[in-house]
Amino acid sequence: MRIDIQNKTGGVLILVMALVVAIGLTGAGLMGLGTGSGIEVSYGVNDANAFEMAQAGLERFRAIIRTNSMPLNLVGPGYLGNNVLTNLSSKGRYAVSTEAWPGWNNNTSYQGFKYKVTSVGVSVGGSLRSLTMCATLPRFPSFMHASNYEKLVNGQRIFFLPGDEIDGKIYSNDQINVDGSSNPKPRFLQQVFSAASSVYYQNGANSSVFMGGLNLNAAPISGQFVGQNITDIKTKAESLQGGLYGISLVGTNAGDYNVIFTNISNVGYVRYAKVGSTNFTSRTLSSMNGAIYINGDATVQGVVNGNVTLAAQDTIFITNGITYASATSPNPWQTNFVNSAVDDSLGLLASNAVTVLSKTSINIHAAIMVTSGDGGFGAPNWNTTVATPRPNIYLFGSLAQYRRGLVSQGASYGFNKKYKFDARYETFSPPYFPLLVYQFSYWGQ
Repeated sequence: MRIDIQNKTGGVLILVMALVVAIGLTGAGLMGLGTGSGIEVSYGVNDANAFEMAQAGLERFRAIIRTNSMPLNLVGPGYLGNNVLTNLSSKGRYAVSTEAWPGWNNNTSYQGFKYKVTSVGVSVGGSLRSLTMCATLPRFPSFMHASNYEKLVNGQRIFFLPGDEIDGKIYSNDQINVDGSSNPKPRFLQQVFSAASSVYYQNGANSSVFMGGLNLNAAPISGQFVGQNITDIKTKAESLQGGLYGISLVGTNAGDYNVIFTNISNVGYVRYAKVGSTNFTSRTLSSMNGAIYINGDATVQGVVNGNVTLAAQDTIFITNGITYASATSPNPWQTNFVNSAVDDSLGLLASNAVTVLSKTSINIHAAIMVTSGDGGFGAPNWNTTVATPRPNIYLFGSLAQYRRGLVSQGASYGFNKKYKFDARYETFSPPYFPLLVYQFSYWGQ
């Protein structure tokens, strides 16, 4: 019996030892698994912190320049290049660098500015993440209709009226007013943005007129309607650009001028003479740097073959229409018109008003801006029966005015507005046209 007991005792001991070894191995495995999971969690936290730091860099950059209307080399100083913004926190650090967008020429005066913004975030654990954003500073004519006020100085509302058709984006800091007293109702074919919280409707008008969409409570355009825009064109007209000067009519040459654009044998010319004189000076547009400044009024007409911006210190009067040589046949309102085939551009900037002097339908091809005056884009016959049926203002380009002017009243007085946006102005503008504010897109890793 003693031998049997010893045998059983030895068997139990071996079993206990085997269990101890197995438990030890399992514990070691569990400890290794826990350590691996801890490492994975640590990596995940570090990666998330790096991402947050890179994101924080882009957000800080956007907050600084979002309301600017200057190229990056003029913002700051030091907002173009490497490590233009840096910051350190308990989660890590970031560094923001900027450069011209690949393939984009920021030195081309006719375009806006486009930048690649890269933010590199590094966590305290050493993880690294990089995020990229596109910052674009477009020229102002990226809207068909932009305004600061949609009412007269006395507070009287200015309405979009029956017969009006606006084919292009609208942006107003003011409440938009729409009248629906007769058919056809006014039509807005593209998106409309207003800083106001509502639209003022009268005579049966409703939101159905906004066929491209309506966006209320939009961020207002700020700092764009300023006299400096006129001064900038004057500066360009007096400076050497690409080996060429513009035309600056100041000093003893100041005064009111008649300006006629002509296209002779496919060569674009500008002719100008003081009002009352028949002694015209003529220059080819290709021999200029694209800028004309008149210290007075300008009366403008003709056919533009080239790219030019004219700024008048007071008022611009448009007579007999003004069109592009490359947008005449077919014209912008014909079905076979191709916008990209147009290679001419005209900018018209006036401090006080741009006034249409016509009693018949008129074609105007231009990016127009009234920088500060209360006259806006208007017509002296806005409240009279110009003709029956009511004639049209065919405006191909863009229109920006500090205070909107009057071209019509009710359903029969003045002119119908037939405005069509020049789609090239999404990435192109007449020479030296004012800049808008920064817009952001393409947020990627």
